[in-house]
Amino acid sequence: MKRNLIILTVLVIITGVLIWRSQPDQVLKRRSKDLIGMVNSVSVGPGIFDLNRLKILLADEVALEIEQVSKDREVVTEAQVISAYQWLGENVKRSSFEIVEFVGINIDGSQAAIKARVEGVIEMENIRSMEGEYLVTFGWGKDARGDWVLAQLILE
Repeated sequence: MKRNLIILTVLVIITGVLIWRSQPDQVLKRRSKDLIGMVNSVSVGPGIFDLNRLKILLADEVALEIEQVSKDREVVTEAQVISAYQWLGENVKRSSFEIVEFVGINIDGSQAAIKARVEGVIEMENIRSMEGEYLVTFGWGKDARGDWVLAQLILE
């Protein structure tokens, strides 16, 4: 009897954790952290595994808004993002980014916006280093398979 109760308790806990992990807000937080983690791994040079991981996270087109550079919105293709990632891998001396806090999560059906405070530094050859705290909005959308992919990135 006690053994059955222990097994049942363990099964209930595992089921609860799996349900919690599969909630859209948790999935989107993990995907946002994965994307930030990709920037950290770029300083060791992107491998084929990293490029495939990045492709899984990206929509066919990604809208970029980087307020420090321009107020304009630029739409880039997945191939352009991957090419830029490879270029960074060849030119970055050091990169370290971390999501400090999730500020807001807004999920509306197949669209979602995750706003986070991100601290980071990126050092490159012959280019001024970028260091500080940034407010980043990750705009996610569902692709044809129903997976969340990055469709927009706003850096404030």
